[in-house]
This record gives sequence, C-alpha cells and structure tokens, in this order.
Amino acid sequence: MTKKELRTFYKKQRSELTSEQKSSAITSITECVLPLLTNDDVVHVFLPIERLHELDTYHLISRIKSAYPKLTLVSSISDFDTLEMPCYTLDVSKLQNNEYNIPEPAEPLTPVDSKLITVVLVPLLISDTTGYRVGYGKGFYDRFLSTLSSDCKIIGLNYFEPQEITFEHSPFDIPLDRHVSPNGITIFKK
Repeated sequence: MTKKELRTFYKKQRSELTSEQKSSAITSITECVLPLLTNDDVVHVFLPIERLHELDTYHLISRIKSAYPKLTLVSSISDFDTLEMPCYTLDVSKLQNNEYNIPEPAEPLTPVDSKLITVVLVPLLISDTTGYRVGYGKGFYDRFLSTLSSDCKIIGLNYFEPQEITFEHSPFDIPLDRHVSPNGITIFKK
C-alpha cells in the first residue's frame, strides 16, 4: 500500500473506535510507557488533535507528572512555514489552539534545546514491523527527530500494533526505537 492509502485506512479505523476503546487504550499505553521513563528524563510529548481522534495524551501527561515529579515535560509549536517544531516546557494549564486547532504551549514560553530531549513520544497512524511510521505526511516529525541527540529514545504511541506492511520510505524517514500500543511494547532492531 502507499502511505496515502495507509493514511486513509487508519484515519478511518481510528475514527471508528468507541470512547471506551480509546479510554482503555490510553490506560494500557500509559502503563507501558511509565516504566520506560526516569526522573532525569526530558520528555517531548505530543498534544492530541481531537478532531483527528489522536490518543488523549493528557491522561498520560498527568500520570507522568505524578510518577516522576522531577522529569521535564516539553511539547512543541508547529511552524507551518518552515515545517519545524521548536520545543518549550509544557504546562497543560497554559495551552492555546493554533489556527489549525492544534493545542500548543502558550505564553510565557520557555524554550528547550532539542538536543536535551531524552525521550520523544511520537504520534502516528501506523508503523511497519521495522519501526517506520506513517504520519500525516508533512514531515514535521522526521525533521524534528533529525535534530535530537543520537541516544534519544523515539517511542511511537498508537492504537494499533505494528503491521506486516510495505510502503515507500524516504531517505529522511527516521524509524522508531519502540512502539507502544494497548497490546504492549515492540522494540525495533537497529
């Protein structure tokens, strides 16, 4: 399948999940993610785009803050002109929606150098069994992932397990290190 076909298929699959399935999924995913973190981590987390039925990471964020009070949470603001994602410390009580209705950190902003990030929790529609992901196709995350230190853990969060699928990869695609779904963790070989 092409990435375009996979996007269409998995967007539809995701939109058909019930509220109970979504809630159960994020609870299971949270329980898998928490042991992967430490108080010393600087974790980039995506904020959910509700209209696209993304995982509700607010529950995960709350649990991370409770379990690891010294951990630093960051998120980003998408620049649709440059396709870059500058990072800022995350305070979920200070968010705003951008012109595309995507939640982002709001003023006052405290910048965070992407080289300091130790874990990135990445949204995706689906991944293959080698860790390559299909996102929305703009390349925001691959550009962002290319700015991280080489020892940063890249963890995809998804409703669906990695699939035995074949799709085109660009030289700029950066594979996941791990994938977390309601069924557990998949570790990809590098």
